[in-house]
Amino acid sequence: MPKTLSAATLTFCLMLAGRLIAQEPATLSGKILQADGRPAAGASISLIKQDRRVFADNLGYFFIKDLLAINDTMVISSVNAKSFWRVVALLAGRHVELGTIRLDNTFRLLQGVEISGRINPTYSSDYSFFATKTETAWKDIPQSISSVNKELIADKMEFRLKEAATEAAGVGAYSGYDEYAIRGFRAENAREINGLRGYNTSFTSAMLVNVESVEIAKGPVSNLYGNCDPGGTINIVTKKPLDHGRYTVDLWTGSWDHFRAETDLTGPVNKSKTVLYRFNAGYDQSNSFRTHIPSASYQLAPSFSFVPGERWKFNLDLSLSNIRTVVDRGQPGYLNDSTLRSTPVSLTVSQPGDHLHETDLAAILSISYKISKHLSVNTAYLAYHTAQQAADHGFAGYLAPDSVSLYYSSWEYHTMTHTSSSYLMGQYLTGKIA
Repeated sequence: MPKTLSAATLTFCLMLAGRLIAQEPATLSGKILQADGRPAAGASISLIKQDRRVFADNLGYFFIKDLLAINDTMVISSVNAKSFWRVVALLAGRHVELGTIRLDNTFRLLQGVEISGRINPTYSSDYSFFATKTETAWKDIPQSISSVNKELIADKMEFRLKEAATEAAGVGAYSGYDEYAIRGFRAENAREINGLRGYNTSFTSAMLVNVESVEIAKGPVSNLYGNCDPGGTINIVTKKPLDHGRYTVDLWTGSWDHFRAETDLTGPVNKSKTVLYRFNAGYDQSNSFRTHIPSASYQLAPSFSFVPGERWKFNLDLSLSNIRTVVDRGQPGYLNDSTLRSTPVSLTVSQPGDHLHETDLAAILSISYKISKHLSVNTAYLAYHTAQQAADHGFAGYLAPDSVSLYYSSWEYHTMTHTSSSYLMGQYLTGKIA
């Protein structure tokens, strides 16, 4: 009886020991090299049945612990290498060393991936040319400059310069005409086009058909642009041709019989993309809440770029604008009556035959030549012609119950403005100062 018990006890102990050994985990290790013998750092090592994955270290070594004692399939994947497959027999309580595995550098064709999305519109820009005549980030400009870009102009449907310029802080209109006050100073010579002085008229406001952005430099900039106002200067940046095709047509309509149409066409002229074009055009017509104040205007603005190589760049901007309207002298009031409701807001003293016709023609030629890697020369020339004809009735003071005192004036003038600018630009690294 004791012998039988001893045999049974021994058998049970052997079975228990075998089960404990079978439950011990297995481990796996090895080294992975690329086809040229370099460590395959970051290679993926996967065991299919156990759903385990590790990555090789910078020397190509990998180590996997706590594995089941089964036959599993190992897959090694690396960029620009053929996948490596191998069946591995894992033993309980045993470490399996695979040694060095060299991958084949046969390239695989990756699966095509399509990425779609939309541009995140922003009203801010990263740099400006106006403050320093060079491409300078806003944070590096030691002057206060505001920018109103075409995205904000389009979203707010601003059609004229007066509407866009007054978006900037510290800029306002001190009259009903195209007259500005910047930082409290009246700006009599406020407008420039691409940094070049044109001719400023006050009864009409420029259309924004070909405008990329409107920049307002607050404070004097006479050291760069000559005779400027102490409050600041407004710079109109025109649109330039693009090297890819883009075609848009926009239509607007609104109150007071307002209708507006614009088009923007751009792209390369030849296959080598050395000649580019852009054509902006717009037409606008409307009446007013005030009687006898109609307005109709149009603008044609083609531009061309010629880039024969890395050193030369030529750009020609043309603009023809015309407006036909009447000078709006505002709402007349009664003597000794300061209330705005004493007369209708639609009342005007304009008479039949009053008119304001203005035509503006601008041509800008800019040339840039890169002398060396760090030095370039830039020159630009603007020819600006303005022709204005007007006939205007205005009131000398206030209305009387039975009469009104009017005056009549007419004028006609033609102006021709020539502006040129040339400068050298150098970019050098002097120690830690660029």
